[in-house]
Amino acid sequence: MEQFFLSKKQINLLRRHFKTLEKELKVKILIKENLVSLEGNAVNRYEAFDVIRAVSNGFDLRTALLLKDEDYMIEELYIISYAKRQRLKD
Repeated sequence: MEQFFLSKKQINLLRRHFKTLEKELKVKILIKENLVSLEGNAVNRYEAFDVIRAVSNGFDLRTALLLKDEDYMIEELYIISYAKRQRLKD
């Protein structure tokens, strides 16, 4: 079982496509507050993690489902790691 946390906003994006994602990804998606759990075989869980991460970050469903194909991948970059200036302190 894979488990990961999402923000409330990300959970709401995920809920929009909940049934379609379960069907297409062949996994059971369980949501309890901010904790998302995936049940299914290892390959399906691995693919589902990337697709759900894409959907929860604003990708449309059709584009996110492309991540099931091994020719596609997603990578998150944290701009703060590459910025030349320091972030301003509050």
